[in-house]
Amino acid sequence: MTMRVNPLGVARILVILIMLVLMRSPALTNLLVFLLLLVVLGAPTVRERLVAAWTQPMVQGATLFLGIVAIGIVYSAGGWREGLLQLWGWRRLLFLPIGCALFYEPQWKDQFLRVFAVATALVATLVLALFLQASFSSDSGGPAPVTLVRNYVVQSMTFTVGLVACAVLAAKGGPRERWLWVACAVPLVLAITLASQGRSGYLVLLVVTFICVTGLLLEQGLSWRRSLLTSTAVATVGALMVWASPVARDRMDLAMTEARTYQSQPEDGTSIGLRIVFWKDALSLIAQKPVFGWGTGSYAAAQGTLIAGREGPSARPTIDPHNQYLKIAAENGLVGLAVFGLFLASFLRQRPSGVYRVAGLSVLAGWCVTSLANAHFSTFQEGHLLFFWLGIVLAHESSDPPPEGVASRPQPT
Repeated sequence: MTMRVNPLGVARILVILIMLVLMRSPALTNLLVFLLLLVVLGAPTVRERLVAAWTQPMVQGATLFLGIVAIGIVYSAGGWREGLLQLWGWRRLLFLPIGCALFYEPQWKDQFLRVFAVATALVATLVLALFLQASFSSDSGGPAPVTLVRNYVVQSMTFTVGLVACAVLAAKGGPRERWLWVACAVPLVLAITLASQGRSGYLVLLVVTFICVTGLLLEQGLSWRRSLLTSTAVATVGALMVWASPVARDRMDLAMTEARTYQSQPEDGTSIGLRIVFWKDALSLIAQKPVFGWGTGSYAAAQGTLIAGREGPSARPTIDPHNQYLKIAAENGLVGLAVFGLFLASFLRQRPSGVYRVAGLSVLAGWCVTSLANAHFSTFQEGHLLFFWLGIVLAHESSDPPPEGVASRPQPT
């Protein structure tokens, strides 16, 4: 008897594996993405779903933004090669329609959330175990951060997304199942606040927690007033946990010190000090060409016109001002920034059922805030994590007749 392979099942498994492997290996992630594309493009049933996904608002918004980025290659001050590389860097936007095509059924959304919540909780538990072991060792100089994910920023942000998965599953599940997801959430919170040193991670945790708790309580029927009071209380507890952690407190104190002393920072610069210099340069570049910018992939070439003749940290070249919005405005102008804003707004038009919308929009808000000091929409790990997540949880439930062999309609769980 010949066993028939289900391409939809294979593609879904590949997406779940990508989200897990992403925590450690970019090389293996790229290999799995390549295999996923082969399955998606090679299977008629998956292709039909993919075509249907292009009608969703967030996919249309991504297409519009990619169009602006592509047009910017034509007049790029960095040349067509740098422009194409920048456009290629935004390829992760394609994960939105792929996520929509594969996970529009609630039961598959929930299956993904379960795997992701358990996997991140297990990694967080191991992080905590190693943190405690190091903290109580005889030769330890005090609490030291532990990073098992690709880097400490990705670790904190991944754990926060895992925490959202736990919250959604707890909100949907019965009493017994709810305790399981609460138990999974505990090591995630502790690993972020006690054992990780990513300042962006602390910020994402607080923003995402506030919005996620507010949204979930509103979904449960609570009033806006009670929902906001409760979410404020929960976020305040999170902030106190961050402040109580020696690792987190040291990182925050260092950031404030670097911000105050950025004008006298050492020759090799500091993390916050260099950012302030880069932001000022970016604003200067935007002022010179405010409408359409310097062109896609032009940031290094454009910044080079400013730093010529400088010395010290202010002469540091960069391809990224560590602010997603300033980079887009510098390269694609205020027109490009406005289109990026429309792209972000398109996520608000997504209408998945139940609490999935809360899961998507809360994580998106976290990325929006932390990208004021980073480029987390376009970096590898953070971009893969975000756009696969949004594609999966924000996908509309389909009411169209499905391809042959696909369940007739998504059934609520």
